[in-house]
Amino acid sequence: MSVGDQLDNELSALCEEIDVIAASMATLQKDVSGLRERVALLEMSPSPEPPAYPPLPPITRNGLQQTFYWPGARVDGLEKQDFKAGSLYLRFNVNQLSHADRASRNASPESLVNLEGFSMWARWARDLGVKLSFRVMMLNSDGAYWGPTWMRDIGWRGTEFTWNGIKQWVPDHGDTNVRAFFESLYGQIADKHMDVIDMIDAHGFGLWGEWHYNNADGSQAKPLDPVDDFKWSIDLLDGIFPDKHKLVTLKRLSDHRNAALAARYAIDQGWGFRFDAAGDPWSNQVYYPDAMRDMRAMRAVGTVPIACEPSGTFNQGNWAHQQSPTLSWWNILEGQIDRWNVTHVNNKGDQVSPPHLDTFRRLLTKINANGQALQG
Repeated sequence: MSVGDQLDNELSALCEEIDVIAASMATLQKDVSGLRERVALLEMSPSPEPPAYPPLPPITRNGLQQTFYWPGARVDGLEKQDFKAGSLYLRFNVNQLSHADRASRNASPESLVNLEGFSMWARWARDLGVKLSFRVMMLNSDGAYWGPTWMRDIGWRGTEFTWNGIKQWVPDHGDTNVRAFFESLYGQIADKHMDVIDMIDAHGFGLWGEWHYNNADGSQAKPLDPVDDFKWSIDLLDGIFPDKHKLVTLKRLSDHRNAALAARYAIDQGWGFRFDAAGDPWSNQVYYPDAMRDMRAMRAVGTVPIACEPSGTFNQGNWAHQQSPTLSWWNILEGQIDRWNVTHVNNKGDQVSPPHLDTFRRLLTKINANGQALQG
């Protein structure tokens, strides 16, 4: 190793130590009340000169993404109330995109990709005149071994762990066969359905593809995947879908260090981001301000698509959290939409209860305006 390389490595290590110290300092400030929040908001003020990312195609017709469209209904949730979705938003467990029944040690990774289900949704989207946004996730919470254990059974590397008392297994994305499978999966999607793709969520490490392995008590069921594997997935999607919008999830260094560093890398590449549990007071007042700083994401606001997914569903819009009894769920959600120029909402296939229809229409108008402004 040359002296220059050694210095680069030492500098990189020092920068990482600084990040850890900064994250620790942020954690110590959690109990500071109103002053801390005001300081956080000041720190998150948009840069007067945001970075100039390359132009991308239009986002959606009206900024609304419909989550969990059912095959048998065609119209679902808000569609029944005349809120027209511009993009169907779907989450695929990797098992739904695999020929697990054909898996063997002699099978090539490419031959084990199964796009039948994805292609069905693509046809529905074309029939409806909308686009398709999607995430491919390794795990969801539907039972034991819901991950792609067929990969394990044919000798591909991975990790078994226990999450909330349930055994699970996830692939090691440093394994050449695992990488070849996902390279082929995304490549085949692009070859066959590029015309209908709107946005792509970041590759689905962790539970529900949300880049974490949180137990119910907040502990980690297993360590996060290596930063290099996260970055590999970001570069992969950039290479296969160069002209499509892509979203990364918000993460804090103090909780999910590798994910936060990778998310910062994605923001540097011009990615947008999404935040879950929108409307939840703790997420709004503590977690997301921390994550925005850790990811240096505020510089991207107003220049990239930003999606929110509500805490609970829209029918819970009259909920007021015990930690913040004077601040309603809807007011918190509206504040996030205004502060971060939200362009999309994932509504979980739910309808809006009648007392909140006017409120939702107002928020959707703001979201649409943000999306139109982003399109220029």
